[in-house]
Amino acid sequence: MSDAGSPVTSLTDECQLDPSDNTNAALGLRIAALFAILACSTIGGLLPLLSKNRLKFGFFLSKVFAAGVVTATGFVHILPDAVDALSNPCLGFSTTYPWAYTFAGGCALITFTLEYFLHRLFFRRARRAAAKQARNRDPEQHDLECPGCLEEAQGPDFDGKHPTTVDKLGSVPITAEQSNFSEARRREAAVVAYVLEAGVIFHSIFIGISLGITHDSDVARALLIALCFHQGFEGLAIGMAFMKAEYNKLKYLCFMVAFVLVTPIGICIGIGLSTSYNENGKVALGFEGAFNSASAGILIYNALVDLLLPAFQAEELPSKTWQQLLGFAFVFAGYCCMAMLAIWA
Repeated sequence: MSDAGSPVTSLTDECQLDPSDNTNAALGLRIAALFAILACSTIGGLLPLLSKNRLKFGFFLSKVFAAGVVTATGFVHILPDAVDALSNPCLGFSTTYPWAYTFAGGCALITFTLEYFLHRLFFRRARRAAAKQARNRDPEQHDLECPGCLEEAQGPDFDGKHPTTVDKLGSVPITAEQSNFSEARRREAAVVAYVLEAGVIFHSIFIGISLGITHDSDVARALLIALCFHQGFEGLAIGMAFMKAEYNKLKYLCFMVAFVLVTPIGICIGIGLSTSYNENGKVALGFEGAFNSASAGILIYNALVDLLLPAFQAEELPSKTWQQLLGFAFVFAGYCCMAMLAIWA
């Protein structure tokens, strides 16, 4: 009796590359998508830089909108893709265990640990710099009347949250100390920006490959429209993080170029591999699932802890209640706009 219709044979066929696919189909759409996504990513990424001198309230609304976008990117776009990849029977090992959620949670905890120790490092250096300035201004008097100031400044109990005065004698102007802590906070914001861009880039390379290997014209068209908005919103979010980190124009543009180019590069890779790339192969599924899980964990942590929470606690928070409520509305607007794109991509 023939077993041609058995589940095992069906699964084997599904996991193999189909050589009969028309690799030239939708090629024009895929090439058009490359330039369209390049343009949308550039526009979204440059908006924060071009509008940096606008009203502070507008900057606040853009920042919280971007936080909503990143939250939806992690929960709605990336994590489901990781779940699909790591629960695919073609992967060849247990697909009932929630690998994607495990990896995502682990990467979120690793990100927290990294940021915690960098936070302590930056602010401890700031305190030591302030104490050194105090000693340099009047070392003899400082040692004589306040022998424990330097040691106190270097103490391990500092949590980095409040820039307390280092010199008990008041011999150091507060502006000098504030300058040290301002630099520490700028470095901390730079770490947040690096982490955010890394999470987005990991994901963007795979969505570019996915579009590049697509042979169906209808699918390619839907992906083209959705990813234009997708990359534009993500560019806005990354740009807002760069602004908070106070990047100069050259550094801002250099890091933005990396984001802008990564999805088009992924599309080129996908087009080049479209005749031999098997999206259901073990290696492809493993890499896609692992990187998407890591990206989801990083972005979810980054959105909630580094972007959203500080925006409603910082000095830039508007004092009027209606402005704060509008800020929450923009958070949900950013989340909903990005979540709706999951209908198509």
